[in-house]
Amino acid sequence: MNNTALRAGAQSANNTHMVFANEEHEKFYYEKFKKSRKSSESN
Repeated sequence: MNNTALRAGAQSANNTHMVFANEEHEKFYYEKFKKSRKSSESN
């Protein structure tokens, strides 16, 4: 399966990091990730 993510060619060969479209997208992702982790830890 081909990676269709924005700037997929910039990803490392072993997928150890993510490439975000811009700084706002990265901030949004990590804020949602934090909330998600908190809710799953409380269950």
